[in-house]
Amino acid sequence: MQDLIRERMEADGDEVVDLHLWVVGPGVYSLVASVVSSTSRSPEYYHRLLPPGLGLAHVTLEVWPRSERTA
Repeated sequence: MQDLIRERMEADGDEVVDLHLWVVGPGVYSLVASVVSSTSRSPEYYHRLLPPGLGLAHVTLEVWPRSERTA
């Protein structure tokens, strides 16, 4: 599941620099991820990239502009 999430979030050239996935119940997961992007994208953009039906009940996404992350 982590590979699928990373693949979807990196499809447009962004980079997932941190990703944690926890089981919080039967078939229920919590996700925390940090993404570095060259474009100005909101966390909601990445929420929409997550495949439906994965059982993600709690998702926290952090987005960093590439210029700030590499400075």
